Amino acid sequence: MEQEEREAQARYFRPFFAAYFFYYAGYCVFSSFIVLFLTERGYSAAVCGVITSLTLLANLLMEPAGGYLTDTYLSARSYLTVCIGVITGVCLLATLLFSIPAVCVSMGTVLNDST
Repeated sequence: MEQEEREAQARYFRPFFAAYFFYYAGYCVFSSFIVLFLTERGYSAAVCGVITSLTLLANLLMEPAGGYLTDTYLSARSYLTVCIGVITGVCLLATLLFSIPAVCVSMGTVLNDST
């Protein structure tokens, strides 16, 4: 029995490590360049700091919540499927919202007022 557990752990170690590595590598690239990207778009340093802080806060809150959900209610595969669905939905919603000119104008006005 113990041998089977070791084999299962060895089988899942590389994919887990690869997913972990690519997640934090992508997050590092995002957090490094988001401020530069936003300042080139004309946003103030304060707005860039708020956006970066909000992404870090969302990460800080969602990691323990996701761990609790997978430990209590969902399997890891189900949780991953739910996360992919939510991310896809948010991307589609953002695409649809920002294709409406009035939303783009109002968001640009709100974000640029802090300068």
